[in-house]
Amino acid sequence: MCRFLFKFLLKFVISKLRSLDLPVSIINWIIDFLSDRFQRVKLVEGCVSERGLDPSGVPQGTKLGPWLFIIMINDLSACDALLWKYVDDTRVSEVVPKEQASNVQKIVDRVEEWSRVNKFQLNNDKCKQLRISFVRNKVDLPPR
Repeated sequence: MCRFLFKFLLKFVISKLRSLDLPVSIINWIIDFLSDRFQRVKLVEGCVSERGLDPSGVPQGTKLGPWLFIIMINDLSACDALLWKYVDDTRVSEVVPKEQASNVQKIVDRVEEWSRVNKFQLNNDKCKQLRISFVRNKVDLPPR
């Protein structure tokens, strides 16, 4: 199952790399780097496991890992909102002029849709909303 999922996700990486007009040799090098890697576990000197196929994706600690992640999230956009993308975090903000409606739900829906299509899982525990208002009379805003 993991092997199938890895090959499925690798197709997304390849399509995004192709959209950047990278040379085929570079794309093939990246595919080769990500494919058919083996690993083993070493507990102490002389105590190691058998080598096994590792279908988990980009190895942690590589120079290529953050670049591939940035390529994967590069096409994430959020309507007319401001968007900050980090390696493990994305922030969206919206300025709502006085007496105009917020589009925050549309923005969240678009990010959620993009995540679903691109096989990214959102962490609901890290999703937060901060509202700042400069009106003189405090308005009790219901949570969303």
